[in-house]
Amino acid sequence: MQLSPPYEVTQMPDKTFPINIFHVAAPHWRWVPLHWHEHLEWMIVYKGSFRVQIGTEHQDIAVGDIVFVNTRQIHAAFPLEEDTELICIVFNEALIRNIQLDHTESRYIRPLLENQLILPAIFPKDHPLAKQVTFYLQQMIIEYEQSTYGSELLIKSYLLACIGWLYRIVAHDHIELPASHQPAYMQPLFQHLSHHFRESISIETAAELCQLTPTYFCYLFKKTTGKTFIEYINMLRIHEAEQLLRSGDWNISQVAYHCGFTSLNYFGRVFKQYKQMSPSRWLKHIAKS
Repeated sequence: MQLSPPYEVTQMPDKTFPINIFHVAAPHWRWVPLHWHEHLEWMIVYKGSFRVQIGTEHQDIAVGDIVFVNTRQIHAAFPLEEDTELICIVFNEALIRNIQLDHTESRYIRPLLENQLILPAIFPKDHPLAKQVTFYLQQMIIEYEQSTYGSELLIKSYLLACIGWLYRIVAHDHIELPASHQPAYMQPLFQHLSHHFRESISIETAAELCQLTPTYFCYLFKKTTGKTFIEYINMLRIHEAEQLLRSGDWNISQVAYHCGFTSLNYFGRVFKQYKQMSPSRWLKHIAKS
C-alpha cells in the first residue's frame, strides 16, 4: 500500500525570512491536525490545555508548557476544553544555519537538522530551565508582531537561544539522546490515519501497516497512545466533527456520516463520551458562549 504522508506546505509571509507565527484559538482554528513539514516549530500554551502528539509520543499540556517539533516530525494538538489558545512558531532551518563558519554548525545545528538526534519534545513549565526558553519565545513573538527595525536579527538570536537552552535542558536532565534511526513502528499508521481516519480500517490492517501481529499491535498502541485503536480513531473523528459543526455549514447527520460514523446514534454516543453532552446540546452551548 502506498501511503500519502500528511505533508503541510506552511505559509511564509516573507520567503527571504522564513518564519510564521500562528494563533490556534477560537473561533477560526482550534486544533492542529496530524501533519508534518520541513520546518522546525515551537509551541507554547497560552490558555487552557491540549493533548499533543509528537511522533508516537502523546501528552497533555497546559498553560506555560512548551513543545519542540523537529523537522519532518509528525505532530498534532487537540484542545481539551473550550477556551484554549496555542501559539505555534514555525521557522525554516535557514534561520539557524551559519554555513559552517564556526563549530556550532557541526556540533549542534547539523545533528539536529539531519535527525541524527531525537531531542525531547515536551517541557513542562515547572522545569527549572524551561522558563529561559519561554522568555525567548515570548520575546520572539513580540518582535515578530511589532516588526520594527532590527527585528529579524533579534528573532534569529532568540531562535538560537532557544535551541541552546534545549541542549542545556538535555544536559541538566542527563538525557541520553538516541539515534533517530531506531524503528518508529507506529509512524506508517499515523501517516495513514491523518488522511484516512474517516474510512473503516481493521485492527489487522493497522497491524500490517506497522508490521506487527494484531495482538502485539493492540498492546503497543495502547502503551504508546494511552488509548485503544478504536478510541484513538474516534478521537480524530470527534475533533473533525467539532470543527465542522462550529462552521455552521453542516447539520449533525451530515457531520456524522462525513466523519466516518456508520449511524447517527453511534455518533451521538461517542460525541457525548468526549464532549459530555449530545451534539445538539453542544451546539446550543457554544451558541451561547
